[in-house]
Amino acid sequence: MGTKFPPPAGAGNYAGSEARTGGWKADWRTIDGYRDEYARTSPAGSFKANRYGIHDLGGNVWEWCQDWFNAKEEGRVLRGASWNYDDPGALLSSARSSGRPEARVTLIGFRCVLMSELSR
Repeated sequence: MGTKFPPPAGAGNYAGSEARTGGWKADWRTIDGYRDEYARTSPAGSFKANRYGIHDLGGNVWEWCQDWFNAKEEGRVLRGASWNYDDPGALLSSARSSGRPEARVTLIGFRCVLMSELSR
């Protein structure tokens, strides 16, 4: 996982053919040959963890980050892309996009992090 495109089956909630169902955007581009069971967002932990033990990092929803996207503080960093993206470069955790902090969009979410005693 993480180096193949299209992603292997069950790798994450990416833009598979199921994203076109249910009257949703039929003209959205999808990843040829990829399908998962979720037309939109999936519950946390629905897919295998990556080699670092992190679940659902690529696809599903863009994740808000605390840092500003640029020096002008015009938007916060978003990472990971969402279930409607077919661009391999956007589906990497290293890919950055931005969003205005007041935005309320179903394609954007956040990740709760619990610090372990070892990391303190």
